Amino acid sequence: MIFSQEMKEINRGSEIVQTLLKYGFEDFANNSPVKILIPKGKRIGWQKDEKLLIKHTRWELVRMMCEELGPTFVKLGQVLSNRNDILPDELIVEFEKLQSNVAPFEYETVKEIVESELGHTLKDLFQHFNKKPLASASIGQVHKAVLKEGGDLVVVKVQRPDIRKTIETDLALLKRIVNQGEDYLEKKYGITNAIEFVKEFERTMQKELRYTVEARNIKQFRQYYKDDENFYIPKSYKEYSTEKVLTMEYCNGCKITDIETLEEWGIDPHEVAETGM
Repeated sequence: MIFSQEMKEINRGSEIVQTLLKYGFEDFANNSPVKILIPKGKRIGWQKDEKLLIKHTRWELVRMMCEELGPTFVKLGQVLSNRNDILPDELIVEFEKLQSNVAPFEYETVKEIVESELGHTLKDLFQHFNKKPLASASIGQVHKAVLKEGGDLVVVKVQRPDIRKTIETDLALLKRIVNQGEDYLEKKYGITNAIEFVKEFERTMQKELRYTVEARNIKQFRQYYKDDENFYIPKSYKEYSTEKVLTMEYCNGCKITDIETLEEWGIDPHEVAETGM
């Protein structure tokens, strides 16, 4: 088991190295623990794709690299997009672009996961289950559905297949790389307290991978704010939820950052912000 995990880390480490080099970050690769995974010939000098580097800024390349490296790094970028205390503004702007539009996984896989987790076929559980997701994110995606029992309109969040193993491998590598390259990150890129952030990110990810924790939090918030006229928490359905599947009441709305829509609805964005705070 230990050997298997080490092989996964080596293989994933090689993928990360190749991606770093592809996007022109050979300086970081050569000054971090992943240097040992760089082929000897490429340690001397990496032939850059000049068109790629000229066409995009360094911060755009960081964002593009996160997209290519997959869910863990997309999620990391999303979280970092709220941390202007440790990152430069230009990079924050790029990471904000990772907040949506993550490619969905196939419906057949969704069906297989839901049926395996809930122990029944979709036809037994739902009157209708939309094949096309409402939204797709780094850890899972959401499908609109109607419960067979009661006819409630719901959304079903389904975790990406094997995402836990992928994230655990990536986090182990991230901690090793950042722990040994923290000084370089601060001097070269102005990124401070990197290892503490990675550790906090790891704790957050471990919770997010357990949808039962999210369901419990929803239930508690719903109870706390049941009498608040300005704040509504959708209901979660415990009997239709597991570690990898979360079913919640469907609520129509828009993003809190969608100021144009809020104003069209006659809602003051400043009041929304104050209520949220």
